[in-house]
Amino acid sequence: MPVNDVLPQTKYSQMTDEKTLLGLNKLGFALLDPRLRGDKVVDSRSFSYKASSRPDLSCAATTEAGQMVVGAKTGEVRMFSHKTMTQDKKELEQALRAKTTLPGFGDPIIGVDVTADGKWILATSKTYLLLIPTQMKGGTNGFETPMGKEKPVPRRLQLRPEHITRMGGKVSFTPARFNTGPDMEKSIVTSSGSFIITWNFRKVKQNKLQEYQIKEYKENIVADEFRYGTEQAIIVATPNNVTMAQKAVRTFTPVKI
Repeated sequence: MPVNDVLPQTKYSQMTDEKTLLGLNKLGFALLDPRLRGDKVVDSRSFSYKASSRPDLSCAATTEAGQMVVGAKTGEVRMFSHKTMTQDKKELEQALRAKTTLPGFGDPIIGVDVTADGKWILATSKTYLLLIPTQMKGGTNGFETPMGKEKPVPRRLQLRPEHITRMGGKVSFTPARFNTGPDMEKSIVTSSGSFIITWNFRKVKQNKLQEYQIKEYKENIVADEFRYGTEQAIIVATPNNVTMAQKAVRTFTPVKI
């Protein structure tokens, strides 16, 4: 089955000497070890839903502690404990089941990210982003304890109608990301067509959801992400070039439609 996503076992393990990584397909995920002969899948650390359940998993991300968030084309967001990929399933079968499943709004999730401490999940749909808090009463979170009745209402980030009109009348977001590095997460970046959009994460947590900045490029953007260690520089990939953009950009002036 084709692999949909490949990700580090922990958020920053690609900066260490860790040799393994995680692979995801629409039915499940597995620990991959490139040092193995033949098949690289570690069988004792793999998990697959039954095909009849149609989970349609599409993307994943990990925290610094190794907790995993998985998005699906059904709109669901699943949260897995840090134990999922550290203990053999023979020893801890339950660790391979999602601790919490969030229903979303039914639109396919095309990308997910999570803060290093696991307190916030960022899920991308085609026309909006979802910011989801994971903390629960008592200090635990939805990765380690089922959230049950404490499941949060996601904060929905979307563009104002006048800005969508200025952008050609439609939105198709690329997977949104937090900035990364020692200063922790302060900003969110995504793109649509030839436009880069950034949100101030600190203001979003204060429910100021429509304070964002937009910058236009000459070409459509195929990928974008903050440079490690800064929230001011954004690496932008277009079909013909890779450039470094500055976050300090102009904001569209609202117009009447």
